[in-house]
Amino acid sequence: RTEEIVGGTSTTALVALRRWKLRCRLISCIGYDEHSVRIVDDLTQEGIETDGLLRREDVEGASNIVLVDNRNGQRLIIDGPHGVGGMHRLRPELLRAWWFEEARLMHVDTSVPMADSGVIELARQAGLKIVASLHHAVDHRQRELLRGVDWILADSWTASELTKETDASQAAYSLHLQMESPVVVYSQEEGAYFVKGRETLHQPGTKGPIVDRSGSGAVFQAGFMYG
Repeated sequence: RTEEIVGGTSTTALVALRRWKLRCRLISCIGYDEHSVRIVDDLTQEGIETDGLLRREDVEGASNIVLVDNRNGQRLIIDGPHGVGGMHRLRPELLRAWWFEEARLMHVDTSVPMADSGVIELARQAGLKIVASLHHAVDHRQRELLRGVDWILADSWTASELTKETDASQAAYSLHLQMESPVVVYSQEEGAYFVKGRETLHQPGTKGPIVDRSGSGAVFQAGFMYG
């Protein structure tokens, strides 16, 4: 069985939050190609505000192939060929202060190249909480831009890659020290580990049959931001 859907960490989290009746806006760069048009159409149908999307001819919507084993929910992601889009083209002069008005939180997805720190500064000036989801390939510049944000979210594999700690609880603590921010490290097997200063908490996961792991991390992040 094949199915074409709009996905990705940020968009999946936004769809979940919107279905929970929260107002959401996506701020990014996107093109005019087939994938970009599909992304805008689907998000609009979900009720997500797309007026923060900057359309450019030299940007293409990302596309990947996800192979899912229906026996156990395991998946393999194959990156498709696409141009580079995302936040790195959102130069400070292109940002609009009204994008951040009436918002309470901004989610930064580091799986795409990050914008100049101007986007984070605007969010801070507007009084928004900033939640960043870390990707295993986050570079030194991204870490510096994100240091001290309100929350850092990472799956256990990413946290282990960034800290070289194989134990999820230890990885959460090490990541907290690196980023100087409260950290949540989550695992489908172990649940979630929370670290803030000397305060730590472990919330065990709820076990059940796994049908498809795709989007599970993004929905966890959406649930955290909703709460």
